[in-house]
Amino acid sequence: MNKLFQNAIDDLNKFKRKAHIIYVCLSFTRALCIAALITPIWAIVDPNNPGMAIILGLLSLLILVSFISVHRSYKIQPTHFLFHLDILNPTSANSPFYVSAFKETGTVDDEWTSRINREIKRIRALETRRLTAIAGSMVVPFLATILLWPKAYDAFRGIFDDARGISSLFSPVESLYVISGAKDPESDGKPFDLNGSKQLLELLPQNMLKFSLHSTDLISGQGSPSIEIIPTEKNANTLNSTIQLSPQFNLEGKPIGWSVEFSISESSEIFARGDVDKKIVRVKIDNPPVPIVSLNIEGNSLPSPWPDEMPLPLKIKVDAQNPLKKVFFKIRTKQKESYENVSAILNETTLAFEQIYPLSLEAHMQEDIMEFEIIAAAVDNAQPQPLIGQSHPIVVKVASAYGRYKAALTTLSRIKTAIDTLADNTSKMDPEITNLANEASKQSETTPFFDTLDRMNLEGIFREIHGANDLQGQEFTRKMLDVNHKLSEFLYEHESLDDRERDRDFFIAMRTISRILEKPKSSRAVPLSNLINRLTSFLDQRNARWKLRVERLGDNVKLPQWPKIRDGKPFHRGMAEISKLDEDDQANESQNQIVKITNLYKAWIDELESKEDEIRKKKEQEQQQGLANARNELRDIQQKQDQISSSLDRASQRSKEDLETKWQSARPTENSNIKQAQSLLDQLKQLSPNAGERLKGAIEAMESTIVSGNSGNFSEAESFSDMAGRLLRDAEQSAARSQQQQKERGRRKRTTGDDYFGNTIVGGDVETKTEYNVDPRYREEILRNAGDESDGDGDKTLLDNYLRQILR
Repeated sequence: MNKLFQNAIDDLNKFKRKAHIIYVCLSFTRALCIAALITPIWAIVDPNNPGMAIILGLLSLLILVSFISVHRSYKIQPTHFLFHLDILNPTSANSPFYVSAFKETGTVDDEWTSRINREIKRIRALETRRLTAIAGSMVVPFLATILLWPKAYDAFRGIFDDARGISSLFSPVESLYVISGAKDPESDGKPFDLNGSKQLLELLPQNMLKFSLHSTDLISGQGSPSIEIIPTEKNANTLNSTIQLSPQFNLEGKPIGWSVEFSISESSEIFARGDVDKKIVRVKIDNPPVPIVSLNIEGNSLPSPWPDEMPLPLKIKVDAQNPLKKVFFKIRTKQKESYENVSAILNETTLAFEQIYPLSLEAHMQEDIMEFEIIAAAVDNAQPQPLIGQSHPIVVKVASAYGRYKAALTTLSRIKTAIDTLADNTSKMDPEITNLANEASKQSETTPFFDTLDRMNLEGIFREIHGANDLQGQEFTRKMLDVNHKLSEFLYEHESLDDRERDRDFFIAMRTISRILEKPKSSRAVPLSNLINRLTSFLDQRNARWKLRVERLGDNVKLPQWPKIRDGKPFHRGMAEISKLDEDDQANESQNQIVKITNLYKAWIDELESKEDEIRKKKEQEQQQGLANARNELRDIQQKQDQISSSLDRASQRSKEDLETKWQSARPTENSNIKQAQSLLDQLKQLSPNAGERLKGAIEAMESTIVSGNSGNFSEAESFSDMAGRLLRDAEQSAARSQQQQKERGRRKRTTGDDYFGNTIVGGDVETKTEYNVDPRYREEILRNAGDESDGDGDKTLLDNYLRQILR
């Protein structure tokens, strides 16, 4: 067969083979997605029968897999291909069967080259569309599976517990874990094989072990099991020691076994004691002359968490039998382990080392609040192998300035939550509130994000909380309501961006009113009018915030309920109606009014929040589309600019006549580029300021190109043209980065509405989200305001240094 046809058939078969493999993989993945979707759907429909959901998922998977054409023939036969070409080209002078019969056909190949290439492109496009369609059909099942599985987890929890129970039958009854101190350094942090042939565990004097028991074989009927350590080298000072194991529980609170951490100072045998006594392992303590290292924190009382900007004063003491080489720290977190040198000892006869070292943990902070495990270690010059001694670890909780700020706000919100739960049915102080107040007081003193006025307000709140310990009855309730009101104002001031959560405080107040209405007037801890007045004041604040939020949506956005909410104030009228009905002793009508108002309130905030989400999404899409269009225009300008640069290429080596001829055709293109770039500049500055600045520089370079070209200085024009091309590429890359950053911001989790229903208010509890979060942008706004209001060069310099460290 002619090489032209044979090569085309071979290329198509190779492509179709790859496409078939991708088709099989995508089809199998789609089957998995659909089966994984069917399983949680059935579990949600029938949560009491999770086994049926799993069976349906597996059955669906098998059915879908059976429809995959794994062994389908994808190869193109030569006769079929030639026959297909013959049908598509009936007017051809030479039949493809005739042409393909000759190995050398001369110019006849030219007649079929374009036709064969066109057919190859068509077949490739057809296969690509088929694979794209299969891949696209997986998006919806995949997303639905991610959303539904968390809701179906409770239905499968029993099966998961059973699976863990079955797996525990095949797991070892007891396990011994070497935390540190193994003679072989590679054994540190690994389990010891209790069932192996070698039942001797060799340890260093400074060691730590963990023993765990996962079975009921050794459970004593009188209490928890224990281990007994019996020294193997008996003398007058040796004593057996017994250690009780502590029970361990899973997340559901079910006991899963026992464990204990301990260290051994001399060679011993370890026995498990219970209903059945069992020897666990024999331990040999190897005593090489390793450096003895101790580590302590200087000072009696240290704040927890420790401020990351303050160096941690650590006292290190090392005693060694061999000359010391160096002393260093091991700093461990959940994410990684790092090292910091304390001292490299140059004196070859130093056997002891003692120093108070200020360890800065600011550089190791990866989160706002982190827990560090710090170990001091020393290396000596022993031969042939240097020995390493380690101290016992010190665990320190460290928080950044912003982390302490968030922790203080979280504690304040916990105080508010605790007061909310006791405001309507308790007449004495809960000790938890006092403890939280003490904790919040300490936290507020260590964060720079509270100014003097904030601390004064907090001190007043804390004094009222401590003063309420001596109050009872209505006086206590009124005081707690005052404290609750002040806390609400404080949190509202610091978390004004969290409007949605503030809206939901209305439901807590309505629950309180509902419970108070259930009691006779004579037995109420606080008058209803007091609550009505406070809730009316709260609604005034919400109306102001709603007005601002509606104005931000724009004049073109219509909220059907807003005119009625703004002008009619139905919630204020509802509070007055509840108060009037209560005065007339119409308790049932009052509760019905609560349900009515609550449903209306929920409908309104749902409407407002859905419109805010819609506008936000629309703006993000418009920004994304604007950046995409701007990038396309930038690429178009860049391509034309590259043509101009090519026409002026190596201007210093070419004749002036040739360059002038080229310039006459390049100049209109450059003018067109300038005009197109200037029309794009304002839009790009709004979407991506960095890209706008680069485009502005490119426009200036293009204008300089025009000036230099018109004056006949083509070498300079070439340089300006090349500069414009580079700046255009930089602008396009900056726009691409801005587009990606906006996508990532769009994927960030935002506050969503909780499920509230008016008929659950009466006599019931409404779960609300009470964990207040502060947007990082709010932190920057605080600092920016502080910078604007700061007076004096010294304050300004101090603030600038602080900004660089915090926002770095």
